[in-house]
Amino acid sequence: MRPFRCFLRLCLVFFITGFHGLGAADFSQGQIKLTLHEKTGHFSLYYLGDGPESKYEALFTDQDPRSSFISLIMNDRIYRLGESSAFRIRTEGNGSRPVFIFESSFATVRETFSFIKTSGSSVTNGIRIDIAIRNRLNREATTGFRLLLDTSLGEGSGNTPFVTDRRRITAETVISGDSSDAWWVSKNGRLSLMGSIRVPGKVPDFLHFANWKRLNDIPWKTSCSEGRNFNFLPYSVGDSAVCYYYEPLPLAPGDETGCSILLASEDPNGFAASNAGIPAAARPVEVSPPESGVPPRPESASIVTLPETSDSPEYSKEADMLLLRNCIDRIDQFVAGKIFLSEEELIAMELTISRVKIRYGLP
Repeated sequence: MRPFRCFLRLCLVFFITGFHGLGAADFSQGQIKLTLHEKTGHFSLYYLGDGPESKYEALFTDQDPRSSFISLIMNDRIYRLGESSAFRIRTEGNGSRPVFIFESSFATVRETFSFIKTSGSSVTNGIRIDIAIRNRLNREATTGFRLLLDTSLGEGSGNTPFVTDRRRITAETVISGDSSDAWWVSKNGRLSLMGSIRVPGKVPDFLHFANWKRLNDIPWKTSCSEGRNFNFLPYSVGDSAVCYYYEPLPLAPGDETGCSILLASEDPNGFAASNAGIPAAARPVEVSPPESGVPPRPESASIVTLPETSDSPEYSKEADMLLLRNCIDRIDQFVAGKIFLSEEELIAMELTISRVKIRYGLP
């Protein structure tokens, strides 16, 4: 009976994650590879280091691309783009400016990706995401949205989950879009992901830095629990995320609302194209032209390895073993028909198992 249960466990994991590699399109410039998962409307982002043996490595969690997503709120109804049956998904654009289009009878959402380079980089080292929402109703609609990013680089022993150009973030935190913070960074000893807070145009109402599952499981938003760690027991330990919030506002028929969000490898100057006396938060970002005639760099993704051991109680071997046993026991009960597991819980368990494997360098 035991081998059969192991087989079913593997089938469950494959069901959760196995099909997400299908229908994916890769776009590369400089040190950045953008992967669009065309069937589900999600994206992944990778960085290629400078060494001859370098491989593309994920800048945020890519085990299950669905863990990062856009939610649209329209007239008090919430739609998770890529999963809501109300929206059809298609792609358009070219290799230097691909576009996701989510279309329904009441709204069209365009998510446009452009390659950028910051002032401290000689090659492309990031992307700009332009999100535009059009009201297709013949009446006014209150419209807002959020973007949840399942970050990972700041997790693990010795790492600070996030830093900004103004502060360290070691616990759950909310930062207003009109604060003095201009950008945030999630990093380990080798890789870094920098995200914008203030850019020209529409700024977010606020950013919520918290445990991923805590932000994933709510339909829209939750109050900030200042000082809370990045745990959400039993399956989500030391699991960081950042969520951009754009609160609902009236949108006239046929009108659009939107924003730009920038993601790149860390630059001491933030998202600055020049230092010619322009305040850092207002400096434009250089959008990279298509790099023609340049041979493609090798493309192979690899996981980010975190420290094998930790003195932190959040990352002890005993705690990790307890988490794994808990997951396996729950799956056994599910296979035996004793309990029901939602897809969200299965995804949370799968991500927990993946991150424990990463911490100890397991394949």
